[in-house]
Order: sequence, then structure tokens, then C-alpha cells
Amino acid sequence: MAAKDSGWLGNNLGDDALENDFQNENPAALRPEDDVDPRPFQVSYRVSILKATFFCFFATLPVCAGFLIAYWFPAHWIRLICSKCRPGRARYVIVTDLDGRHCVEVIQYLSLGGGASSNEESLSIPYIVHRNLRYLYTSKTDNFVLLRGYDTGINCNEIHSMIRGLSQREFNERRQRFGLNSIDVPVKPIYIILLQEVLHPFYIFQVFCTAVWLAEEYYYYSALIVIMSLLSVVASLVQTRRNMSMLHQMAQQTCRVTVCRDGQELAGVEGDSLVPGDVIVVPPTGMVMPCDAVLLVGTAIVNEASLTGESVPAAKTSLPNVMEAYLPDKHKCHTLFGGTHVIQTRRSYDSRTLAVVVRTGFQTSKGRMVRSILYPKPFNFKFYWDSVKFILALILVE
Repeated sequence: MAAKDSGWLGNNLGDDALENDFQNENPAALRPEDDVDPRPFQVSYRVSILKATFFCFFATLPVCAGFLIAYWFPAHWIRLICSKCRPGRARYVIVTDLDGRHCVEVIQYLSLGGGASSNEESLSIPYIVHRNLRYLYTSKTDNFVLLRGYDTGINCNEIHSMIRGLSQREFNERRQRFGLNSIDVPVKPIYIILLQEVLHPFYIFQVFCTAVWLAEEYYYYSALIVIMSLLSVVASLVQTRRNMSMLHQMAQQTCRVTVCRDGQELAGVEGDSLVPGDVIVVPPTGMVMPCDAVLLVGTAIVNEASLTGESVPAAKTSLPNVMEAYLPDKHKCHTLFGGTHVIQTRRSYDSRTLAVVVRTGFQTSKGRMVRSILYPKPFNFKFYWDSVKFILALILVE
């Protein structure tokens, strides 16, 4: 059963050890390899019918301004229509990151175990997806905990013990937890981008300005504002669509690999089906890595220009079989990072070049780079907040 698996949260730690690890960790001082708080501040809410009814009534006055403010400040909107509750009973979670940004995430449910050929009872686990990373709910901490691969909480000798690969049952369970090994950046439809652009506070500010100038009979000036705003919206729409398409193409990765499972080699396996713990065979002619993996047997020459910009290929050696904590940044000379090009490999004697998958999807080095583009650090422009205050003042005056 998945709930009985000591690694159901994505590493070799049990629930008790995981809880102690997070209690001893200072969220304000993350390790250098972490670009996101592994356990951001979370508050859970469920919808209150009474609060939601009052909000819908007053939000229509005046001119549906309440719904507009709810769109700009979704965290405050959730606080107005919902009541606080335990995460296990919640519908929404307000996540506050280290940079102070508030995000509203909808709680989903992951079904683990069970099936037509199994007598085990299916286990439903609440989870949220925050910045393309999956957080699973655990009753030990009564919170949502980041689902990690083998990039923390495991020793080098434990990684070596995985050389036979996963069993089919272990693969199925981890596939349910981790999902596809893909960096999917969807391209938003044009009408969605247009709607988001038009509802920006700057253009709402321009609408109010145009209304004021029309009331004062400045028709030519009002027409000039409308034309310039339309040109700005179209230019921003084209640029945003182009950037999203480029990022979508850059993030796409499709390849076939040879995987060792149950002590047997399976050739032609899709790269997006890999999970942490899978053992892959790196061919002598090289490949583009679909995930982050650590070398167990053999050596490799890798071109990491796509991640580091360094034009000189890097040499990778097998991970030493010692009782030492594995960290990707510390053991980078033994780690093949996702998105890099393995030029060639060398085998020891007659053995194959083997590597164990440690991170997949958006948790890989390539995924972290894509997330840094999708979610850049915020810039507080004074004009933005001044325009919001001005619109709120106009609403109150009206």
C-alpha cells in the first residue's frame, strides 16, 4: 500500500524523520540549490456560503468593481468568501513565498494504490501544485510538503543499492505520485492573453481617464488615448504570445531511453515516463538527458552549454559508493543534468553505463531554469500601486 511505503513523500525518509527534518530547517536560509521555499507559509480555507453570498451582493456595486478587485487580489478575495480550516478539509490554500507574494492554489486529490487487479484499498491524498511543483498533504505536519526526488535525504551508498532498478509495482506507485516527466509550458489562447492584458490596472486606469475626458468634452484627446491604448495592447499581445511559444518549444523534450526494471532492460521507453529511482542505460553515442540522473557505472563527456553557457564539455565520473549524503550541487561531477547533451560515454570492462534518475519534470535543473522564467522575482513599480489607489479612489467618489 502506498501509505505504508516509507518513501511515499518522494524520498527515503519516513514521516517522522521528514517532520523532524522540516522542524530543524530554517525556511529563511535555504540551501544554495533550492530556488524555492520547500515549505512556504500556507493557510487553508473552505468556502462559506454566507460570506460568498454577501460578497456577490456587494461586489456588483458600483459597476462590478468588487469582482475586478477580486481578480487583482485573489488572496484577499479568498479571505472574504472563505473561512479558515484544517488543510485536510480545505478547498483552497493561500501560499506565501519567501518573496512575499500570495498565491491561491486549488486543492486536488491524488489516488494511490488500489486498482482492478489489487485487493488493496485506494488512498486519496490531497495535494496542491504551486509554481509547477507538487506538494502532498501529510497528517504528521498537518501541512502540504514538497514532493521531492532523490536530491535530498539519501546517501550515496543507498543510491548504489538501486542498481537493479524499480519493480513494476514501485514504478506504478511513483508514476502516480510524480506524474509525467515533462516540462509542459502551455501557450495560452489569444483571447485569454487579451483579457488579462485589458484587465491590467493600467488599462483600467486609462478607461477611467477616457471617461473623465469625454465628460469634459475633450473628444480628440479621448480618441488619442483609446488609439494609443489599443496599439499598446496589440503590441503586448503579440510579444507575449511570441515569448510563450518560444518558451514552449525550448521546454519540450522527447526521447526514448533504455530502462532497467526488475533486473531486465526495457528498450524504447518514452522519456516522459521516467520516475525517480529508475535506472537508465546511457548509450555510448550519447543522448540528450530527459531528467537529472547520477552516474553509477562508467564515465561520460557532457556538453552543459544549454544550462551553464560553458562551451567546454565537462567530464562526469561514477558516484563513489560511500556513506555520504548525496547533494546535486556537491556531486555535480557525478550528475547528468536534464537538458544537457551527453556526447559520449565510456564503460568499465564489459559493463554498461548506468545512471539513476534523481529528479524529473520541473524539479530538474532545466525545469528550475524554466520556472525562473515563468515566475521571476517581483518588481514593485510605484506607478502600478499609485494607479490602483487612484482607481479605488475614483470608485469611492462615484
